[in-house]
Amino acid sequence: MGELASASAALKRTQELSDQKQVSAEELVRAERIAKAMQVTLDKAQTDLALAKTQFEAAKRELRLHLIRTPNSGTVSEIHAKVGDHVQSSGPLMVISD
Repeated sequence: MGELASASAALKRTQELSDQKQVSAEELVRAERIAKAMQVTLDKAQTDLALAKTQFEAAKRELRLHLIRTPNSGTVSEIHAKVGDHVQSSGPLMVISD
C-alpha cells in the first residue's frame, strides 16, 4: 500500500506542477499511468485475498465433514476401514479401548 500512496502523492504533485505549466503533459500522463497501475495491482491483490479467504473457509467446512469423532477418549485397538473406503455414518469404523 506504500507504493500506491507514493504514486498517488507523486501524481498529485505532478498535477499541481502541470497546472502551473512546470511539467510536460507527458510527465502528467506518465504519473497518471503509474498511479493507475498501482491501483489495479492493489485491487487484484485484494480480490485474490478475498478469494483465498473464501477457499480457506470452504476447505475448513469440508474438513469438518470428514472428521471422525468419538464420544469417549481411549486408544484405537481395531480398525475396520482403510483409506479410500466409503463408509456409512452409522457403521463402526474402529474399536476404541480405554
